[in-house]
Amino acid sequence: MNKWRPFLISLLAIAVLQGCVMSNARFFKKTTPSDDPTYGYSVNNPVKIKNAELKHSINSTQYYLSRLKMKNGEPLRLLQRGSVLNPKFKDRDVTLYNRYTGQPIGGGGVLDYYTLATESGKDTVRLYIDMYSKGEVKIPAGLIFDREK
Repeated sequence: MNKWRPFLISLLAIAVLQGCVMSNARFFKKTTPSDDPTYGYSVNNPVKIKNAELKHSINSTQYYLSRLKMKNGEPLRLLQRGSVLNPKFKDRDVTLYNRYTGQPIGGGGVLDYYTLATESGKDTVRLYIDMYSKGEVKIPAGLIFDREK
């Protein structure tokens, strides 16, 4: 049995990694274009990508951005990433504190923004993503979502 152990561990690792990729494909399976021209382009109307735990939301955000293209099919590449305060964030009624540092937990709520450029460099797009709120994920106007085959 010991001679098969490395093989079985490798096989299990591949299955787990393949499952992660498939989970993103399933998460975005029903993604449709947005009718709202501000969707994703405004801090007041961000793309909401909460996929269970934060680490899954981060992976799902990267997957989502990697599948977006211009309407003409031109790929986008990441130029810049940053964070801004979420104007719709509401403070909790009770403030929670980190038991080790004594600092408040949570703060003012943030949105991430991503500045993407076309491969030709002729156009740039800035999208706002909220990884902390659930919502129906759509495709911003002027973009397409390249689904896995």
